[in-house]
Amino acid sequence: MRRTQVACLSAMIGATLAIAGGSPAAATAPGGDGLRVFVDLNQILTSRVVAGDTQYRVLTTSGDNRHPRWSPDGKRIVYSTKQGAIRTMGPTGGSRRTVLGSGGYQPTWQSPTRIAFVKVVAGKGDIYSIAATGGTLTRITVDGAQQCGNAQPSFSYDGRYLAYIQRRRTAGDCANPKPVLKVVDRTTGSVRVITAVPDLFGGSGRSFAVLLDRTDFTASGRTVMFKTEDDGCVELWATLDVLTGALGQLDNIGCEGGSYYGSAYPTPEGGIQFGGDDGDIQPVQARTQP
Repeated sequence: MRRTQVACLSAMIGATLAIAGGSPAAATAPGGDGLRVFVDLNQILTSRVVAGDTQYRVLTTSGDNRHPRWSPDGKRIVYSTKQGAIRTMGPTGGSRRTVLGSGGYQPTWQSPTRIAFVKVVAGKGDIYSIAATGGTLTRITVDGAQQCGNAQPSFSYDGRYLAYIQRRRTAGDCANPKPVLKVVDRTTGSVRVITAVPDLFGGSGRSFAVLLDRTDFTASGRTVMFKTEDDGCVELWATLDVLTGALGQLDNIGCEGGSYYGSAYPTPEGGIQFGGDDGDIQPVQARTQP
């Protein structure tokens, strides 16, 4: 089963590796023509299913590239390198621009014209933003420095909600931090914190801990997707309704009742699909809290 790399080091380089790591092949929402963008063997590709056949295009052929994300309008892709450069390109790999030369990880779109990312300072990540054309950095969060670092940010398409994973102190230090999901309503200032999700499928009484993995919003901006794990055997994508606080789980019956090993990603129509990078689309079963 694919596992997220989590480094628990206090030194700057260790924290940077933890921020720069993560799932190697996470897809994001389709772009302009139903294209999915993903990473395979450190290259960024797009795929599209046409008449049952998957068509691929390799967008980057060199370097250690990761974390591709479509812009809200589907016209640009942002991604980062292992060295922390943040770059953008068009859907076919053209019109490339370096937005930030170094020090940026896990980029996401705050709006069609602005990019948010994780910057590590003194061993702890916080979320910053920069114009898509480059320029001055703006700090968005400060609580990462107060805890053990913030990671994996995502914004709703309208920019109102910000979701991210925070590594929280346990036993008073950052030797073994506990990931939690934080969702901030940037209009009202209200914050939701999710530490675990109950077993909504099996009714076993187990709870699924939040993982240090990618977050995503559905197209409506109402639902946040995030990854959870029980005692080490089963990983499930979970959801949070940002308006009601209701939690949900997604499953398409993979290993031992766990989720399909490909990626889960939001669709332009507002739903969520599971799909391997080979274009195999799986149906989603969902359970939500009553």
